[in-house]
Amino acid sequence: MLTHFEQFMPIPFLKTVAKSITELNIPLQNICVLFPNRRAEIFFKKYLAELIAEPAISPLLITAEEFVAQLTGIHPLKGNALLFEAYKIYLELDLKGHDSFEDFMKWANTALYDFNEIDRHLVASDDLFENMVSAKTIERWGADSEGTYVLIDRFLEIWRTFKPLYHALTKTCVDKKMGWQGLAYRAAAENLETLETFSTSKNVNHFVFAGFNALNKAEEKIVEHLLKEKKGTIYWDSDAYYINNEKQEAGFFIREKRETWKRYSGSVHLNGDTMLKDKNVTIYATGGSLDQAQKVGEILNELSVEASNTAVVLADENLLMPVLNSIPEDYNEVNVTMGMGLRQANPGIFILTALKVRNKLSIKPTIYFKDLERLLEFGPVAQTLGENGKELSRGLLNKLKEQNLVFLRSQDMADILEECKMSSLFLKALYEHEAPSSFLNRLVEVLEEFAEKQKLSAVEKEIYFNVISVVRSLILDLTSANIELGYSIVTDLFKTALSGEQVAFYGEPLMGLQVMGILETRTLDFENIILTTVNEGVLPSGKSNNSFIPYDIRRYYKMPVHNERDAIYAYHFFRLLQRAKNIHLIYNNTSGGIGGKEKSRFIRQIENEWKSDSVTISEKESSISISDSSLEMFTQVEKSELLKSDILDFLQKGVTPTALSEYVRNPLEFYFNKILRVREENELEEIVGYATLGVVVHDVLEELYIPFVGSFPDKEDFKVMVKRVPDLLEAKFKEHYKKGQLNEGKNLLVL
Repeated sequence: MLTHFEQFMPIPFLKTVAKSITELNIPLQNICVLFPNRRAEIFFKKYLAELIAEPAISPLLITAEEFVAQLTGIHPLKGNALLFEAYKIYLELDLKGHDSFEDFMKWANTALYDFNEIDRHLVASDDLFENMVSAKTIERWGADSEGTYVLIDRFLEIWRTFKPLYHALTKTCVDKKMGWQGLAYRAAAENLETLETFSTSKNVNHFVFAGFNALNKAEEKIVEHLLKEKKGTIYWDSDAYYINNEKQEAGFFIREKRETWKRYSGSVHLNGDTMLKDKNVTIYATGGSLDQAQKVGEILNELSVEASNTAVVLADENLLMPVLNSIPEDYNEVNVTMGMGLRQANPGIFILTALKVRNKLSIKPTIYFKDLERLLEFGPVAQTLGENGKELSRGLLNKLKEQNLVFLRSQDMADILEECKMSSLFLKALYEHEAPSSFLNRLVEVLEEFAEKQKLSAVEKEIYFNVISVVRSLILDLTSANIELGYSIVTDLFKTALSGEQVAFYGEPLMGLQVMGILETRTLDFENIILTTVNEGVLPSGKSNNSFIPYDIRRYYKMPVHNERDAIYAYHFFRLLQRAKNIHLIYNNTSGGIGGKEKSRFIRQIENEWKSDSVTISEKESSISISDSSLEMFTQVEKSELLKSDILDFLQKGVTPTALSEYVRNPLEFYFNKILRVREENELEEIVGYATLGVVVHDVLEELYIPFVGSFPDKEDFKVMVKRVPDLLEAKFKEHYKKGQLNEGKNLLVL
């Protein structure tokens, strides 16, 4: 029986592949199918099961990265492990001098990225490194200032280390069966006999590659070898719209392989012609991230179709939580294929905040009030104050505001805690001089204690567990490296380690609404597509300069440059749309933020090239809708007898010019402030404000002139008054500005 999707839409790519595999006349258990991502495996299994009438052993399903790791036994290192290993090797090199870890870190991550690219594309590393140094030496000849000479010489000093560092690090990593992804790819491509070993161990005699587009040189060598030996088949997914037009960047890589591999019968092009047929395209201009998330919810509310045929695709994965919160309650089943980055999770943010505070303390022995406020927002810190941690933290912060303590020394912290009858070993320990690894251990203890006491959901527990694991891994790296590092460097290392970690959400992958990133959509097809942040700089990502290898040298060695990266994004974008029926493209048209306000060139391409009778294109402006009830407020106040009495009481106490001015400017504000005596929440005053300054001056003048009520001071009296001013000012500032600091910063200028 056909699903709703298949009744109205072309056959999904993976179902076509599954059908083709059943017609290869090869037992399924002897076939290995490789995919760009793991999500494709699940959908492929579903389609294959639908096509097989009798029970059968499934083919071996695996991703390309897993395949290469199994061929070579080399697994990529996680976090900062590779960086520390590289520094260890670097110190063993015979060089005139060695950078500190801090200086090494500034260029090492970029160098490691280049090493990965060199290996993935099977570049002759020695030639490339020598050409880089030669090009920079030639550039030095044309230098026109001493500063330029110094800068170029620094580049040359670093670049000359690449060749020995690359070879030494490669040897160590191969021996230890660890390293970077490109290293495994090169090892597999240069040792094709491992394919035979793999085939024997897995009982496989045919390899199928499904849904690939831009193969790196190592992948090309492996696939072409299997095609040549008639042991492989590769299925390309494309559409006539972009594959038959040389100007369409989306078809760049597949067109190239269509020509160079046309002699291989195993290179199968599943070319469709559905891009410009039966499509409803709606383009939304929105006013920011929250507006985009709200628009996703509105679109989902309007859809009256099977949720499993709908995908919400996030080009900017930072929108994940806002979008999840905007999904209507009617969608009972939601499958999130992307994980939430730990840098967005509270425990991860807490560790980063604590490290930043500790770094500032290593420079100046005081804690800034707002930093303390941020720390106390986190449950793990608030709970160190006692059982009602949140309430106690509010009390502590209010006491600090009352005393106007902007920067807290160690003694200030001890005094304020004692005054509030609180105790927090963690807050006191912030001032202690200890190594970063010891401080990280302290943070782990705080997180573990909090996680143990609180009733956390399964997802929250996993988040805490993963963050703690990242911290422990960093502690282990720091201990193993046996080098002294400051808190600033440790903070950067933790950011790096955290950025590569995600917590997976749970859901049924074949049912319900699908929420995914752009890379998870590879090989998948949906009837309804909602794609967010379709902005220039996001889709495509634009130029990025995270490589030391100059553009011309990259081109010479046929390494990818920004043109090829744009072509990859173009393929992901248009391939996703080619079998869809209802397409909703949302972009941010406000200035600032990720993607800025410029709509993607892909949208402009659709607007200009998709004009046909079978394609409907409409564009809508969008803005955040706020209910009228949330805007209701007093516009006028009835003058009752009670109110008249309150006004008379106020007038009898005397009226200041400021009060009269407030009444003329805003009567409603005057009513709230002066009659109802509603006061704004007490805020900490970092810089002496006009109100405080006015009160201080008023009180000083009052002190000076009270003795002369009913008389007038003479010349000698004024001399005495002038001498009293400094002491009176100091006393009144202590009274009204409390413990705020007056002897530094802007306050010193004010006084």
